[in-house]
Amino acid sequence: MGANSRTPNRHDEQREACGAATDAELRHATANAETQIFTATATVPSATLPASERAERHILLVEDDADSRACMKSLLELEGYIVHTAADGAEALRRLRNGLEPGLILLDLMMPGMDGFQFRKEQLQDPKLSAIRVVVYSGHHDVNANAALLEPTAYVQKPIDLDSFLDLVSTHCAIPRAAA
Repeated sequence: MGANSRTPNRHDEQREACGAATDAELRHATANAETQIFTATATVPSATLPASERAERHILLVEDDADSRACMKSLLELEGYIVHTAADGAEALRRLRNGLEPGLILLDLMMPGMDGFQFRKEQLQDPKLSAIRVVVYSGHHDVNANAALLEPTAYVQKPIDLDSFLDLVSTHCAIPRAAA
């Protein structure tokens, strides 16, 4: 193998989508863009899936930073998810109360307007929304203290390892809601 040859990996398309030349630049782009959460669905066309399985493949990404939101949405879509986005907690609640039924919510904590803490408080108080799994991510808060307070499915500290994060999303989008 020559000095410039390398084996392609699954992040090649992701780097291209975010305008990054290397994995390090991709990590830097996603870490600096205060958002790394997404809404997802699998590569199977949702119209061919039973209604109960369609929701499990959708993700609601709640992120205030537009660049981070767009980058994470692209990354998740490349992985085969259907991603819905919201710029803050209030927009996310409106979308959920208007009928969006994601299998997973990816939630940033630090946002102007309604932050992730307030969103989670209201979500847990709403019987129609409280069962939706939530993965919280943040670079500004103590993981252990907030995990107990917010009762998320998982809590991820930034900077996020992309492979581990995508594995986490895949795991929680695949679990049938009744088993959660």
